[in-house]
Amino acid sequence: MALILDLGGNDSYHGLIGASYDVRYGNAVVIDLAGNDRYTGAPLGLATGRLGVGLLFDGSGDDTYELSPGSGGVGLGGLGILVDTQGHDQYHGNRLTQGAAIGGLGLLIDTAGNDRYSSHGFAIGFGGPLGLGAVIDSDGDDQYQCGDVLPSAYNAHDAPDSKPGDPEFQYDCFGLGAGAGLRVLTAQPQWLNQSLAGGMGLLLDLKGHDRYQSANFSQGMGYFFGAGILLDLDGEDDYQAARYGHGASAHYGVALFIDRHGDDRYKSTGPYYNAGVAWDHSVSLTIDAGIGQDSYTFDGTTGLGKADHTGWAVFLDEGGHDAYRVKSGFGETSEQSFAAFIDLTGEDQYSLLSGVPDFRPGNSMIFSHGTGSFFQDR
Repeated sequence: MALILDLGGNDSYHGLIGASYDVRYGNAVVIDLAGNDRYTGAPLGLATGRLGVGLLFDGSGDDTYELSPGSGGVGLGGLGILVDTQGHDQYHGNRLTQGAAIGGLGLLIDTAGNDRYSSHGFAIGFGGPLGLGAVIDSDGDDQYQCGDVLPSAYNAHDAPDSKPGDPEFQYDCFGLGAGAGLRVLTAQPQWLNQSLAGGMGLLLDLKGHDRYQSANFSQGMGYFFGAGILLDLDGEDDYQAARYGHGASAHYGVALFIDRHGDDRYKSTGPYYNAGVAWDHSVSLTIDAGIGQDSYTFDGTTGLGKADHTGWAVFLDEGGHDAYRVKSGFGETSEQSFAAFIDLTGEDQYSLLSGVPDFRPGNSMIFSHGTGSFFQDR
């Protein structure tokens, strides 16, 4: 095992930092106890467990982590752990960073400070096939950002003439609590068995007024037998997502999104599927708990309890004077699905932009769009 122990000072680290090198040198540990440090890791080279164990522990200071692909608490057939216990820290990542795993365990733990997490994709609590990836932040007003770099395949169908920077141009994220598998789409039957079921991705924030901003497939999202979880336990938070966000699942995925407390704001660039939505044999649950005054501004998207193609989805807001604005949803279903929208208490405001015949959501009402559909405001 390789070990580096630094007792103090403002240090700079480059290259392989607490990362397993190969099968002969499988375990590596770096411990830095104090100082405002800067870590610039090589690809697969910072708190990365690659057929081994990679551990980085930073005890204090306002630290900066520059994360190349496959680094920052990443497990690839191994165990990768990054722990930072104090300071206002910044984590800047490429793809497959910050609590990500494929065939292993990747973990990033930050216990204090107003921190910033950013990545291109497949990051910030991402579980690929046979992987468990998690980010746990226990305190501070934090910012999480993922996306705006990797163009989405949906552009070819939804906006073939758009280009980066256009409002309708979409990006993919697969992060902020996302589990995803490898889904091979092919006309060749012999290639279908190359598909791989997804793992589990978790983003857990215990306290603070936080901001989440991400592109497609994010914020508690499960894709192709994967499971995605986002849990925020306290604070007044802002959630900005895109297609498939805020507790969304597709193709046999499972999704869980829970915000336990606070006056929260939810938005999406769309164009589809936010907040308790499931597609193609998937299951999703989105809960905003407590009695906060929440707003859901989904003018350009669908959701708030919506399921299609044998999906099961539930959206639940426990209380408060909330404002809902959505293109379509509120318990809509199709093709042998089940979907529910439930608001337990409070004088709420509703705006349904699609103009569904015979349905105007309001307070103290129960409604069903048809088989498998349920809307209730108590």
